[in-house]
Order: sequence, then structure tokens, then C-alpha cells
Amino acid sequence: MKKILVIEDSKEVCDNIQQILELEDFNVITAVNGRIGIELAQCQSPDLIICDVMMPEVDGYGVLEALQNDVIARHIPFIFLTAKAEYRSMRQGFELGADDYLTKPFSPNDLLKAISVRLHKKNFAANYLNEQSQDHLYLWEHEQIQQIQQQIDGAKVSLLSSVDLTLLEALKRSLDKLEDPKQREIFIFYQPQINLKSGRISGIEALVRWQHPEYGFITPSKFIPIAETTGLIRQLDTWVLQQACKNAQQWQSIQENLTVAVNISANQFRNPDFYLTVQQTLIEQELKPNLLNLEISENIVIQDSNLTIDRLNKLRSLGVRIAIDNFGTGHSSLICLQKFLPNFIKLDQCFVNNIDVNLANATIVKSLVEMAHNLNCQAVGVGVEVVAELNFLKTYNCDIMQGFLFSNPLPCHKIEQLLIGDKRLISY
Repeated sequence: MKKILVIEDSKEVCDNIQQILELEDFNVITAVNGRIGIELAQCQSPDLIICDVMMPEVDGYGVLEALQNDVIARHIPFIFLTAKAEYRSMRQGFELGADDYLTKPFSPNDLLKAISVRLHKKNFAANYLNEQSQDHLYLWEHEQIQQIQQQIDGAKVSLLSSVDLTLLEALKRSLDKLEDPKQREIFIFYQPQINLKSGRISGIEALVRWQHPEYGFITPSKFIPIAETTGLIRQLDTWVLQQACKNAQQWQSIQENLTVAVNISANQFRNPDFYLTVQQTLIEQELKPNLLNLEISENIVIQDSNLTIDRLNKLRSLGVRIAIDNFGTGHSSLICLQKFLPNFIKLDQCFVNNIDVNLANATIVKSLVEMAHNLNCQAVGVGVEVVAELNFLKTYNCDIMQGFLFSNPLPCHKIEQLLIGDKRLISY
């Protein structure tokens, strides 16, 4: 009999899940908060964990993070329950190691289907775990890793809703058109990054946009999670990297030493070939490595420390620079810096907004900027929308800023016009 741990502070929801699962002959154990859930996961060794995101004492992210640091518990399939499926929340969960999300309210069929697929994944992985030490999983041969990933990606596809499946098929067709500029539906927009000292553009961040001929503009919050879940994100990430480096090199004739920042998903970062992809792209596009900034989430850094740090150091050996995105929003920001010192720390928009009137935000940002400088990192303020936020960041010497106050994300031709104008976007 399979054992399932349910961590949920709502008695009504917990009782409902327990009733559904017991009717299917599962052995169900429950926890009313995250702290108890962690203890039960470590001592009971369940076959699968279902965990609410928002809970008192320790929330779902804290539970998952604690279990990821446990050499046994980290391999237990983990499903999040959430009342609101937002892209940032889902991305954070997947990067911490979550296997799936269920949005409340969900049907018994949705719940049982998700559990069935996750248990299948565990059984599949167990065949390899019996042959290899859990402490050396990262030494698997490349072919084995790819085979497992294909199995997992295929299982994840079966969990998508009918709407998501429609978007998935449309995304596949759009990805097939990437190399044809006349048919291309996916584009890169760029948002300027402003240097505090000069007041001018010092870099640009590449942001992907999808304009579908039938469905219209599709926000990243809708299609990026689908791409991450199905593994298509690797193809998309690679194309964005190549195009961004190509454009950045072309614009060197307009502005020398213009940098370009590219977001890298957890899925792409785990790709054993990613280092070679970056190296080959830099060579093909003839871009100086120090002009490429790779942005990763702090949640990536705190996982699988040996392998992660090796990969980060290997990337940095190419000469590229590393930025930690959304810094301060996770549960282990300082641990992240203890393991790896990046070139840039990007302060999340949630701290920058209303910084002039929110004392807590002001204190956090001042401390983070000072800490970044003491660690010889540059601080980047993200989401600057009003002059008061700009003035605050200027006062405390935030190195770089970006946000709607300076410019919306723009298509290539408009960014080029902005660079040609060489306009000072911060006045003194």
C-alpha cells in the first residue's frame, strides 16, 4: 500500500483529500503545518507528498527546500496545492524541485491522475537508484540523463489541461517557425538597463514575447510554465540566447561594450550540454564573453550544490557574468551567496515598489545594496516605476536600474533607435 503525506492547514481540504485517497487504498498521513510535515516526511518516508503553498510557521516552499537538503527525502515526488497558479510562484516551485502543481479547487480525477504519474516517475527512477549511489547521481552518463528527462517530460504532458494542451500544440508549431523570420511568431523584446553613474543605457535584458496569429498576444506567464513543464523551454532558451548575442554584437557599432542579459531556466541550466551551447554561441556570434550576463534564480544555486557550483564556475570560466535574479524572494538568499558569489544581484520588484513609503522595503533594499557592494557585486534595481523609487535607489548607490520609468520592453528596431539617440535617462 502506497503511503501519501498530505500537508495542509485547512481541515476541510485535508479531510477531502484523505477521503479520496483512502477510497483508492492509499495509506494517508496528514500534517496541519509545514514544520510537522517536514518531520513526518523524514521519519515516515512517504511515497509521495502533497503540500499546500500557503501555511503558517513554514510555508510550502520552506517544506520543499528543507526536504531538498535531505539526501533521502529529496527524491520523494512532491505536488504543490495552490489557490492561485501564478507564473512566478510556479517557477519558484519548479526550481526548488516540485514535480507538479494542482490548483484549488481540483477534481478527484485531477488529484488521482497527478499522483499516478508521479508514482510512475518514482518507480522509473528507482531502477537507476538501485544501481547508483544517491550521493553521485550527477555522475550518470549523458544518455541516461536524457532518457530519464524524456520519460519525465512525457509524463508531465499528460497532466496539462485541455487549454494548456491547445497552447502546447500551438507553441510547438511556433517553435518550428523560429528560423523563418517571415513566419516567426515568437520575438525578443529588450528592456534597457540604466547605469547610475552615467545615467545612460549600459545593457539590455532579453525578454521573450509570443504573438500568435489566432490567439493574439500570449503572456509569458501562460506559455513559459508549459514550456518548462514539457521541456520545450530548452529549445526556446537556446534560440533566445543565440538571437540576443547576435543582436548585442550588431549593436556594438552603435554603443561599444553594451551588455545583454539572458534569463536561463532551471531546465536549461541542468542540461549537460548548456556550457557548450553558450561557448558555441559566443564563438558564432563573435560576442565578447564579458558582454553576456546569464540570469538565474537563487533557487537554482541552493540545489545540488556540488554540481551547481561546478557548472556556474565552468560558465564563468568562459568569461560570461552571472546574475542572481529575484534575489531575496526565496528562503535561502544568504545561503545562496555563501555557496556562490555572482557578478550581479538583482533586487526583486516586490522590494523596490513603494520603497519611498514602505519602511520594511527601504530597510531591506539598503541592506542588500550595501551587502552586494561589500561582496564586490553590483546591485540591480528591478521594476522602477516612479521617480521616488529612482531617487531612493540613487541615494543608496544602486549600480544599475531598469523599469517602466525608463522604458518598456521594446522590439529590436526601437531599442536601436534608443541607442542611436544616446539619451541620458537619469537626470542629475
